[in-house]
Amino acid sequence: MKKQLSRHSQIIIFASSLSISLILSNIPTHALTVQEVPNPRQKNSGWVTDMVDMLSPEAEAQINQMISNLEQENGTEITVVTVPTTKPSSTPKAFTTELFNTWGIGKKGKDNGILFLVSKGDRRTEIETGYGVEEILPDALVGSIIRKQVTPKFKKGKFEAGILAGTKSLIKELETKTTQTQTAVSSETEHPDFVIFLVFLPIFLLSLLPVLLPISIFIIIIIMLLEWRGIIKTNLNSFMLKKLRNYSNNYSGSSYSSSSSSSYSSSSSSDYSSSSSSDYSSSSDSSDFGGGDSGGAGAGDDW
Repeated sequence: MKKQLSRHSQIIIFASSLSISLILSNIPTHALTVQEVPNPRQKNSGWVTDMVDMLSPEAEAQINQMISNLEQENGTEITVVTVPTTKPSSTPKAFTTELFNTWGIGKKGKDNGILFLVSKGDRRTEIETGYGVEEILPDALVGSIIRKQVTPKFKKGKFEAGILAGTKSLIKELETKTTQTQTAVSSETEHPDFVIFLVFLPIFLLSLLPVLLPISIFIIIIIMLLEWRGIIKTNLNSFMLKKLRNYSNNYSGSSYSSSSSSSYSSSSSSDYSSSSSSDYSSSSDSSDFGGGDSGGAGAGDDW
């Protein structure tokens, strides 16, 4: 009887130990810190760190080449990272932001970096963007890329296809919108001298206003005096003609009137036009990231 109880006790203890072992085996015991994630720029001057073998060597080489082309074109830095877990960080988002800032993804001063992180243990995708690309890749657009290009493929177990599709979508947005921005800036600066002229012309004219205003008033007064003089002279001539008709012939009077009138008219008009026109004309590192900062923006999705 005692032998049977002892045997039963041993069976119970063995079964309990096995159950506890099975339970503990399903609990993730590996913790990963940001410092343990290999920096691809320092490791092989690449842009991809695949810690859980989601990518084939061919796919990894393709992603590296695409990102290198983008970086050479407009300076944007994208890095793709797969990790087994983001524990003990509070959230995958917190882990992604910390990793982004630790590596300094993006050019310093431009903050044009992007971190595409996939956590297999968390079944979570996070894309972190720097300050400099938030306008090109707002959170809503990043979220849309993840939900439409990445998550559906991940749910089918096609991790390589999802990472490739997400990376291509990010690069497409960055290439298209950066080109549009550069074109707009180029068109604005195509004729800089003319733009400067248009900006400073009103300022120049306003600065001359205190000088031009008195001159303009003086010219108007002169014109008015000349007109009045002409009127007075014409009236005097008419009066004299009437008086002379009684004592001389019409030819001498009319000759005098026309010659004096034409002489005055031509000389006064030519003098003014020439002087006014002349006055007017004379007065008128491959071994590391670039040191960018995270904007804390981006999006994520579970799969």
